Amino acid sequence: DGMAKDGNLLYVASPVPKSDIIILDVTQPSTPTLVVRYTVEGSSPDLSEFPYALAVQDNRLYVSNWSYGVTVTDLAPLATTTKLPKLLGRFPGPSTSALAVGKLGDSTVVYQGSDAWGSSIVAMDATSPGSIAKRGELPLRPEATLGGMALSGTTLYVANYQDGLRVYDVSTLGTPKAAGYFNSWNETDAGRGKSYFDGLQGVHVADGLVYGWDTTRGLLIFRHTP
Repeated sequence: DGMAKDGNLLYVASPVPKSDIIILDVTQPSTPTLVVRYTVEGSSPDLSEFPYALAVQDNRLYVSNWSYGVTVTDLAPLATTTKLPKLLGRFPGPSTSALAVGKLGDSTVVYQGSDAWGSSIVAMDATSPGSIAKRGELPLRPEATLGGMALSGTTLYVANYQDGLRVYDVSTLGTPKAAGYFNSWNETDAGRGKSYFDGLQGVHVADGLVYGWDTTRGLLIFRHTP
C-alpha cells in the first residue's frame, strides 16, 4: 500500500523521517533516479499526519495521510521544470492508512479506512477533488480492524486482520455491501489472537487472482468466483 507505479514513475510513501513521498524514475530498474520528494501541502509529521497508502489514477496522486485524511494531488507539474506536484483537494475525515481508487461510470470513487480501533470503510466521490463528498460508511468490528484494500472493477477486497478477507459489492456508490468472505485463520494457529494486528494484513489483485498475506499462514492466494 505504500507504493504505486504509473508508467515509468514509482511513488513511495516515506512516513519517517521527513513524512514525504519519494517519486522515482524507474525507466532503468537497476538504477532508479530521484525525480522529486513531495510533502503533501499543509500536512505536519508533528501532528501525526503521515503518508501511508498511495494510488495513482488519471495523473492524480491519492494519499492516505493518517490524521490529515485523504488528499488528491495533481501530477501534471512533474512534466514541467518545477516538477513539484500540487494539492487539489482533501477529505479531512477519520484517520486513514489504506485506500482504493477507481472509476464508477464518470465518477472517481475512493474507499478509505485505517488500522485504528473502531475503523470504518468510508466511500467517497472524488470526481471534484476540491469538494470530495462522503457517500457511505461501513463500520468494522473494533477488534478486527483494516490492514489494506484493493478495488477490482466493482468489487472491493479488504484485508480485515482477524476477520480475514472480506469482499464487498461497490457497484453503487454508497455503503459497501457484503458479497463474500474467507476466514484466513485456523483455530490451531500458534500465537493467534495475541496481537491486535493478527490475521490478514494486506491484499492485492492481479491477473484474476487475489493475493493476501497473513501473520500466521503467510501468503494466501484466492480465486474469486462471484
